[in-house]
Amino acid sequence: MKDRKRYIYWLTVCVFAVCLLVSGGCRSAKTSVMPEQDNRWSDLYVPVKLELTEPSRMSISGRATIVRDKSIYLSLRMIGMEVATVYVDADSIFATEKMHRQMLAVGFDRALGKRLTVGELQDLLLGEPGAPVGKLPKALSYTADSQDDGNVVVNLRITSGRKVYSGRLIWDMGSAQYDTGSPRQWRRPADYTVIDISKLLRLLESV
Repeated sequence: MKDRKRYIYWLTVCVFAVCLLVSGGCRSAKTSVMPEQDNRWSDLYVPVKLELTEPSRMSISGRATIVRDKSIYLSLRMIGMEVATVYVDADSIFATEKMHRQMLAVGFDRALGKRLTVGELQDLLLGEPGAPVGKLPKALSYTADSQDDGNVVVNLRITSGRKVYSGRLIWDMGSAQYDTGSPRQWRRPADYTVIDISKLLRLLESV
């Protein structure tokens, strides 16, 4: 039971940001102020920490590879090993958990409909000025702030029934690499058990 719950937490953290943006909505918003020159990048490689604060507390660090208007690839690590990934493009959203070889796979349109494009989702996740906060559904509270140390913090909170899910993404923009010309590629793994998004939401309810 302890092992099962631990890896439910992994899945929760892996898809935390995506699931909140898919399932939630907007109550309040303010956007960060990022350097003007950073808004012209074509690809971005940046450290990120994902923190779940409710209903349980945990965090995991990773790296994000983002190709503007095309894709988002999160590689999440512990003790130097990749334990999970999240990949989003215009067609699909994937989240993998490596220990038990499980994968969430859902069509981008099924998850987000015509509400957001990949580029708009990137802007929201990064807390960019002009992010289309008004396009988020109504149950989600979203704020984004730039800190004095150069980090950008995106806070997300949603109430689902009696459950409250909240957390944040902390982007280390001071360590970001822009326009590398060879962004890291995600590959869909073979022989993984595919979890439907409806099952994932039930797992979240059990946490």
